[in-house]
Amino acid sequence: MIKELSKQEFILTFGDGMKNVTGEEGEVMNIWPKILELVDRGIINEEVWKNNLVENIYRNEAGKIDHVLLPTPEQNCFVVIVVDYDNEEIIGYNRLDLNKEYGLIK
Repeated sequence: MIKELSKQEFILTFGDGMKNVTGEEGEVMNIWPKILELVDRGIINEEVWKNNLVENIYRNEAGKIDHVLLPTPEQNCFVVIVVDYDNEEIIGYNRLDLNKEYGLIK
């Protein structure tokens, strides 16, 4: 079962910073077969899963952790799939609401 990461667990996966690697050449883990359970649990929209919709992919400075941002119906809100890049396994997920975190929408 893919677990929901606490805010602290999620923050620890950032390391010394994140780089946007969306669209860059190179290997990325195929998360889609494994996250079907998150669709079944109502965490990820079925359309996102069916169409493999990814907003962005960020990789930490060490090159070991990916954050795969999946869109939600709410503006500036994402389900972030945290992937151990080296071991090709999903560590967990976090619901990231940039509106709350950074006051983007009032």
